[in-house]
Amino acid sequence: MKKWKTTLYIVLFITAVIIVTAAIRSEFGYVLVSIGTWTYEGPLSNTILLNLVLYVALAVVIWVGLRIWNFPISLRNYRDQRSAERARRNINQGLIELLEGHWQKAEHILISNVENSDTPLLNYLLAARAAQQLDANERRDEYLKQAHDKEPKADIAVGLTQAELQLAHGQSEQALATLSRLREIAPKHPYVLKLLSRLYAQVNEWEKLAELLPELRKRRIVTGEKLLSLERNTYTQFLRYVARSKMVLSLEEQWRLLPKQYRNDKKIFRVYIDCLIDTDNGVAAERALRQFLNKTWDEKLVKRYGELNLSQAALQLEHAETWLKEHGRSPMLLLTLARLCQQLRLWGKARVYYETSIAVHPSAEAYAELSELLESLNESSSAYDCLRKGMALTLSGGQQRRADDKAFLRAKTENGGNVFIGSKSTSKNGNKVAATG
Repeated sequence: MKKWKTTLYIVLFITAVIIVTAAIRSEFGYVLVSIGTWTYEGPLSNTILLNLVLYVALAVVIWVGLRIWNFPISLRNYRDQRSAERARRNINQGLIELLEGHWQKAEHILISNVENSDTPLLNYLLAARAAQQLDANERRDEYLKQAHDKEPKADIAVGLTQAELQLAHGQSEQALATLSRLREIAPKHPYVLKLLSRLYAQVNEWEKLAELLPELRKRRIVTGEKLLSLERNTYTQFLRYVARSKMVLSLEEQWRLLPKQYRNDKKIFRVYIDCLIDTDNGVAAERALRQFLNKTWDEKLVKRYGELNLSQAALQLEHAETWLKEHGRSPMLLLTLARLCQQLRLWGKARVYYETSIAVHPSAEAYAELSELLESLNESSSAYDCLRKGMALTLSGGQQRRADDKAFLRAKTENGGNVFIGSKSTSKNGNKVAATG
């Protein structure tokens, strides 16, 4: 379109010159110019043509003069343009080399012409990643510094890249310092919070991670199953941390500060009970278990209730027997009642609960403990029979033992039973093996 317009203008200009020249030649004009001693005279048509020639010559001289005058600037602009094009090609090629894993080549290309790059920030950040892969931490940090100097407003982008690289290189303390500074600058930045949560989990800072969880949930930085898994793991690890450390708030007080949904979580509650037991706070563990089981039934927690081994076993037995109304067919409850009766030396009652538990759902654990009880009552034959049934149940219950181990156990069992219950002490050892199996 532009070529057609240019051609049209030239044709119009030539036509106009022809018309004007013809008009001038059709008249006989005369020009006389006198300046001092210099005089010019001639036809009007020649004078006009002479002026046109002089004008064109002057314009050409001025144009050439300007081109010569501006030549250094034009040359510099040309060189800058070529350098900029080369820099654009370099960042593209450098990114390709980086993605292909050619770290050294990528670093060299990205830095070689960075002064002429339109995006020096990107060049330095990518070069820092390449240097990280080469374990050149000093060069990496220098590139990050250069990136910040080039683009001071990109402080968060540079800081996040630095934190990512420090985390990947195992520099936890440096990453924590970087992320803490970024959180002061942008306290609600989602990726800063996400990296902080990852770092706290790596360095076992469960208390700080527990404080950060409400923000992660509120900002929807982590959602769905990942959030539930993160929260569950954090709170369980936090409870273990509280149990090991000497915090201002006690384990029970920290537990009450947890969100209600996680105080009702069975897995987290089991950890809480274990922590109470590990800190010799069995009374609090019994109270917490009893209150929890009154609302939410859980076989594993019932088992823990019977393993507390407290001085108030009579009260435990009384509370546990109230659960029979609703959970009388629970084999673990019956086993728990049998254990409590054993603690209280109620041998007959314990035996009934053991046998009832086995009748509801046979288990190697119940058989082993009943065998030990019968041995203590001098009923060796019945004790051996229970132990044999428990071993058979264990072996048939999916325990992947070697064939030679099975043959060995069978041969020993058929050898009169002396190996397992030849005395009270060997019987206890044998029972423990059966229960463990």
